[in-house]
Amino acid sequence: MVTVAVVHPNVLVSSGIRRILELQTGFRIVADTPDVQRAFAVAVDHRPNVLVMSLRVPDLAQTTQLVRNTAPGTSIAIVIDDAVDTEAAMQALAAGASAILDPPRQPGALTSALRLIADGRTVIMPAALRDTMIGRVTDRMLDPESIALVNLLSAREYEVLEHMARGLSNAKIAAALSVSEHTVKSHIKRVLQKLQCESRCAAALVAYRSGVVR
Repeated sequence: MVTVAVVHPNVLVSSGIRRILELQTGFRIVADTPDVQRAFAVAVDHRPNVLVMSLRVPDLAQTTQLVRNTAPGTSIAIVIDDAVDTEAAMQALAAGASAILDPPRQPGALTSALRLIADGRTVIMPAALRDTMIGRVTDRMLDPESIALVNLLSAREYEVLEHMARGLSNAKIAAALSVSEHTVKSHIKRVLQKLQCESRCAAALVAYRSGVVR
């Protein structure tokens, strides 16, 4: 069961998410509020697997980081408006958000994304944002600072980072390395600490900038 909390001021968006999830098995909405000021409180009070927030939450990056620090078991998905604020979205990802989602239109796309997010994956739906991220990574490829950080990793942590950057789930990384998921989680925690990253997405960017993956 994937528990979901929704914090979004647009009733059409929040009701659309609720309607889609209520018709699906394996999902349960534990909170739904239009009050964007309550995003942190909702995360702490309900501890959902996934917190779906509006891109317009005040101090989005700070709120994202606070939620990740206080409720580490909660993954954060940001729902954009039709026009994506690229900088705000990038800052949210850097602060620890797991996903940037398009407004809910196709039930299958939303439920698939939420399952991936709950499994620890990173999902970026807006094509324009993906193109921007790729462009920035390309511009800073083989960045010396990123290379220096990656050099701090052990051989096994390097392997874990490579698999993370390619989008593998914890279960698939464990299978590829013939270790337990618990061990993978421990490796990922150390990788994020050594790379000074708040999220898997940020670590993936370091992997590309350092040449770990191309």
